[in-house]
Amino acid sequence: MIESVLIGAGSKLAFNVVNSWFAKAEKKDERKYLQDKETLAAHLELARINSRNKVSNATRSLCALMVIGGWVYIGIYAMHHPVETDILIPIKHGLIGRLFNQPESVMVEGRTPGVLFQYWFEVTIAFVTMFSLPSRRR
Repeated sequence: MIESVLIGAGSKLAFNVVNSWFAKAEKKDERKYLQDKETLAAHLELARINSRNKVSNATRSLCALMVIGGWVYIGIYAMHHPVETDILIPIKHGLIGRLFNQPESVMVEGRTPGVLFQYWFEVTIAFVTMFSLPSRRR
């Protein structure tokens, strides 16, 4: 689960770094052009238009619906297919395990919906972490 949090936070941090890099160049241009009152009024109107960013809101809503839809699908699947299956779990070997040729994985019985819940929970944590961290605002 910590990997999912780190992936979500890392992707948000990477986007913030890229956005701040572009914002510095943009602010430099703005300082040059904002000395005129008419240009300033035009920039304020443009800022009002950009603050109503419907694409960003639609993207967030679509991602939330996809995550919730995945949870609903897994829940319905778990009710209809509560079968047990064999799951291969990889083993991390140390030096002695490599010397004596230990198996690479172990077969364990588990329920299919439980495995789906586990992996989908990690995806959900990554999305929630990415969307919960604040974006850099100018």
